[in-house]
Amino acid sequence: MEIKVQKVNHSYSRQEELILEDINLKLESNKVTGIIGNNGSGKSTLLNLLACNILPNKGKVMFDATSYSRRCDYETIIKLKSNIGYLPQIIDEPVFTGVVRDEIIGQLREKNINITEDKIIDIFKQLGIDIKFLDEYYYLLSDGLKRQIMLASIFLNDPTIIILDEPSTYLDNSAKKNLINYLIKIKKLENKLIILASNDIDFINRISDKVIILKNKKVIKFENKNDLFKDVNFFVDNKLPIPQIVEFEFLAHSQKGVYLGYRDDINDLVKDILRNV
Repeated sequence: MEIKVQKVNHSYSRQEELILEDINLKLESNKVTGIIGNNGSGKSTLLNLLACNILPNKGKVMFDATSYSRRCDYETIIKLKSNIGYLPQIIDEPVFTGVVRDEIIGQLREKNINITEDKIIDIFKQLGIDIKFLDEYYYLLSDGLKRQIMLASIFLNDPTIIILDEPSTYLDNSAKKNLINYLIKIKKLENKLIILASNDIDFINRISDKVIILKNKKVIKFENKNDLFKDVNFFVDNKLPIPQIVEFEFLAHSQKGVYLGYRDDINDLVKDILRNV
């Protein structure tokens, strides 16, 4: 699967100023693409376009050979959306109203997906969700657990394209780590195209292969993560947050003359430090 965004503009009405302008991107399977930018930069709007939730005012999005544009017909939209798992930033209505197990199985059956309870339990365990919550009412759970269960439901649908808006919101460090490990695994083994936006720059740094930076309605950077985060001054100049591990490496080099090299995993960084002691 490959997604090409070609000269896309978008605003929510003709009277409003453009939210996205002249967006051109190429996204590939077996990659996690992170999207960052200050509030109001258009991250959620871009994700909604890629999830086929809104139509571009101008330009088109190509899903392999299938074109998605202002003139896209309903049947094409439904077909595209059937291959996409989308997690919104804000949930306006309850996803589930009953017991978690029954709701997950029921929603999958509506899509003609037969799922075993063993598969549900396996996903729960990989995401670090206690299986006892299968027997709980969804609306009684904490915001973090609701978020995890929504993610589990998306993964059980087995979409080709996974689009997540602020997936780490409400998650503790253990839950974030489990989510990162799961996404990295399915990216490699199941040929997934994964796109996510987050204000959690440390999460983006840990999970992403490539990073898009949005500013003033446009893509100002789209690079491999390792290359992008080497330029700390760029993030400072554009008032963007810097991953803690990158900032530490930068300070170690600039103030102490110790070059640790780029790392996105704290355990790898500790090994580097010990080797330099």
